[in-house]
Amino acid sequence: MAAFYSNHGRIKEAEALYRERLAQPSLNGEERLNAMQQLVGFLRANGSKTEALAMQEQIVALRKEQALTTPELRDRLANERYTLADLEVDVGRGEDAKALLESDLRQAEVQHGKNSPEYGEALNYLFENRSYARDYESAEKLAREEVQRAEAPNSSERIEIVCALFRLADVLREEGQIAESDALRTRGIEMNRAAFPQPASAARFTDALVIAGKPGEAVRVAREISESTVRSVTEDEHFGFRHLAQSLAGQHKTEAAEVVSIALSAEERRLPDVPRVARYVTEWAGFYRGFLGQPDRAADLLARAEAIVRTCCGTISREMEPVLQERAWLAIATTGQAAGIRYLEQLRTLRISIYGAHGGQVEQTSSEIAKVKENAGH
Repeated sequence: MAAFYSNHGRIKEAEALYRERLAQPSLNGEERLNAMQQLVGFLRANGSKTEALAMQEQIVALRKEQALTTPELRDRLANERYTLADLEVDVGRGEDAKALLESDLRQAEVQHGKNSPEYGEALNYLFENRSYARDYESAEKLAREEVQRAEAPNSSERIEIVCALFRLADVLREEGQIAESDALRTRGIEMNRAAFPQPASAARFTDALVIAGKPGEAVRVAREISESTVRSVTEDEHFGFRHLAQSLAGQHKTEAAEVVSIALSAEERRLPDVPRVARYVTEWAGFYRGFLGQPDRAADLLARAEAIVRTCCGTISREMEPVLQERAWLAIATTGQAAGIRYLEQLRTLRISIYGAHGGQVEQTSSEIAKVKENAGH
């Protein structure tokens, strides 16, 4: 209930519930730590970061009192110290955060050695914290060490190299070292392809994403993918089209809309599974609404999706659920909160007929209706 209140903007009520749970005398040690963690998370997002920091220090102290007899207990303490370091960054104590995690790194080296998983974990925590603090100079040094560790002859998991390369590429990009960043990212992509062979279309989508800065070229690749085969569109291809369109939508909405149009044509042309077509059309309607700001086009697609569902499956079917949900979101986005209520009530009625009056989906829709009514002043 506290999370529900928090998600719906009822901050004071949520905080009262978190504090009430923490004050319960019946909690055992682990339950109390869990309640403290929840309150820390809430305070960090909605309240006093200084109070969150003080409580996190208490959590670390309590974890240190536990005998670290298992790897799980050691990992819990390490994670709590990492959370503490991030909170120190939040309150402007970035150097304290760095010193804390550097101490953990030195301790891991002394106790377990530089080639140990414990050292790798401590190195990762320090890297993440330095990135969070925007201390990119330190983060770059740590990322290069991660690459060196991953490339060492005795490193058993080759996938770690790709992860390390991408981390270093991201830091270098933040520092303005674009050429080296792009080279590392390209190297990582090629290593992934070699380790995990992909269908030809997946590799082409990767090519399109790499050149997304040239939107015309990206659209050309998308068109080539759609025309390269006559078989049914796969889930991976649908995801590829959506990922590409989303990457273009920020600065190149015209080209993003072209990609969506290409994907829709391919899916309708090549999919014998009619209900799946309706689902894809509904998802693209949401894309036009949310990413492209074209509600009229979204409404046209929803009408098409509803017609497909009525023909193939009838109005009382699970395939109608996403259509009604998207209709509600579209109405709210274009007309206001009150306009979405009737579609949400239709969705609740449908879900009652499918799942029963006490189904989880029905309760979820009832909560959404209550939130929309509250926002609409009903």
